[in-house]
Amino acid sequence: MPFSRLLLIAANTRRYIAGKHRDDKVELKSKDITRSQSNELVLFFQIDDEEIRSSLNMQGDGVKCCDGLIFYAQDGQTERVICLVEMKSSNTGEAAKQIGETRRQVRGILEAEFCGDYMHRITWKACLYRSHAFLGETESIKRELVKYGFKREDIVFLDKTDNDIGPLLRGKPKIMKTSKGNAKHRR
Repeated sequence: MPFSRLLLIAANTRRYIAGKHRDDKVELKSKDITRSQSNELVLFFQIDDEEIRSSLNMQGDGVKCCDGLIFYAQDGQTERVICLVEMKSSNTGEAAKQIGETRRQVRGILEAEFCGDYMHRITWKACLYRSHAFLGETESIKRELVKYGFKREDIVFLDKTDNDIGPLLRGKPKIMKTSKGNAKHRR
């Protein structure tokens, strides 16, 4: 099972996925953890590592893998979230492919290891983090991720100014101000 492999090889107490640069992180902000959210289980796995990629059968030339995987569950809920995270400093060219191929591989492992009966309980989410703001490229990336099986509402784009993954994991869209002062949902 991929999670037994991930737990044995990549388990740690961090609550973030890190990029190559020290300041680049997708994290679960501690200020968002309230009493009502203490019933959450959140596991962060940095998976773009040779040993972990090998355990997931994602090594070799041309094999794409995203940077991180987040497992999210809440007490009393049968649904589970698997969120795949890709970290980019600027060029987002293959980000959707990295996330999509990782989803395909992890899903295949889960199905092959007798989890197929429970696949309907998993909500697959995608997060693309970029050091700098996204400039009009989000729609094409979303279209590509939808082709890999993600729902549009389960895709989020984060950057240094807003790197909190909590709202996506909990299914609560973020509200952001537009340049005209209007509110709109951030996805």
